[in-house]
Amino acid sequence: MRIAIVGGGAAAVALANRLVSHHSAALDEICVYEPAPDIGPGRAYQADISDALVNLPNAGMSIDADEPDDLLHWLARSPMSAADAPRGPHDFLPRATYGRYLRYCFVRTQHQGAVRGLAVRAVHQAVTRVTTNETGAVVHTAGGQRFAHDRVVLCLGTSAPDNAYGLPAARSFVADPYPLKDSLPTVPDGAHALVVGTGLTAVDVACALLRRRPNATVTMASRRGVLPGVRNPEVWTTARHSTPERFAELCDEGGIRTLADVWDFVEAELRLRGLPVREARKEWLLHDGGLRRLARQAAAVHKGSQWRDVAIATLNPVVSQAWQALPSDQRRLFAAHWSPAYTSFMNPMPPQTAEFLLAAQQAGRLRVLSGMTGLTERVGGGYTVHSTDGTYHADLAVNAVNASPHAITERAGSLLAGLLADGQATRNAFGGIAVDVASGSVRSAAGQACPHLYALGQLTIGENLLTNSVRAIVRQSAVLARALTQAAQPSVTA
Repeated sequence: MRIAIVGGGAAAVALANRLVSHHSAALDEICVYEPAPDIGPGRAYQADISDALVNLPNAGMSIDADEPDDLLHWLARSPMSAADAPRGPHDFLPRATYGRYLRYCFVRTQHQGAVRGLAVRAVHQAVTRVTTNETGAVVHTAGGQRFAHDRVVLCLGTSAPDNAYGLPAARSFVADPYPLKDSLPTVPDGAHALVVGTGLTAVDVACALLRRRPNATVTMASRRGVLPGVRNPEVWTTARHSTPERFAELCDEGGIRTLADVWDFVEAELRLRGLPVREARKEWLLHDGGLRRLARQAAAVHKGSQWRDVAIATLNPVVSQAWQALPSDQRRLFAAHWSPAYTSFMNPMPPQTAEFLLAAQQAGRLRVLSGMTGLTERVGGGYTVHSTDGTYHADLAVNAVNASPHAITERAGSLLAGLLADGQATRNAFGGIAVDVASGSVRSAAGQACPHLYALGQLTIGENLLTNSVRAIVRQSAVLARALTQAAQPSVTA
């Protein structure tokens, strides 16, 4: 069997690693199609300045589900400095360093495959089209070549931020902040910069600007003004009572039908550990955003608060099951009212990042606005931010809005457009593409799961609620690898 993986980021590395480490005799070849020169970093972990950190400690960032300490072992052998590669289990790596780890993992996977007689190849060409037939699929590249495979997996990764306010290209408008090493030089020191967005990307941008432009001031602005929460890296645990097995039992019994049922499941773990359930519920329901909320959470972590990280550890392994168990009205309710709070809760920032932002606020260099309603160019240059609290001015704007599901899939351009036009794929109600969650196979416009076409990661948003965390990708790659090898068919020839 020949498998093609389209895209060369973290999801591709996780899947290739899983396929090789759980090698089936029916598997002959894995081809990873990626136009960039390296397999692994992708957009999220490309070479960049060290200001941008991953938001999980080293203990949770292994790409290998069978070896949870794999990253720690790699760091122990690394010749990099402690600044570029902090080695402790509770440390947070620069994103670019994690990209180097992913690059290493892919090369290692190639070597391990060779030992097993399994070819793992990198094809550095862009894929423009995928067509399926009764026996397999054909990958069409920008170079005009065609390659036949038994299975094709779409791992297209994250997209550039949405240009939510339709601003035209200009020197004073940074449409895509990554890599920061390229976008920061366009920002003069002493400028007042507007960072559009308050998620993790916006935090990366704000920290880099404040550190590397010592005379600049920064305003972060979004509709809700909700910053990511604050992680306690000292708490690295798994659920003891509200386990994935117990959650599966509840689903089978019909006990998970509402968002409240899911939270009750999390609260049960907190209660049995003697953690403050009332405080957790209040924090979850409290919709204050910005720096006041950040200060409260940072202070709690400093005092050793554990409930948030225990709640995340409880919810993280079951979030896909929970999403599948919820009826459509509860999913719509979540999307309309709870998505920002959930994103902030499940994707907290490192505590040192929170402390830096709060120090910048105290120095008068940072503010966070909520209620943003618009952004317009000023006649004399710069931009005006419109919010429910009034208007504010900035010399330049950096776009750090999270990509919408439609933007994520549109990144694939003609590739996905062709699949949608041919009816080989269809969008789900939340903007991603429809897949069979149990196998990862893409559903056609007729609702049928295609045995030759699969998807992993951001493309599946709406089917999988959590699609961009390393732990979620590692779990989903294990499910997909199992499905790919269970129904092996004879190899096809190109």
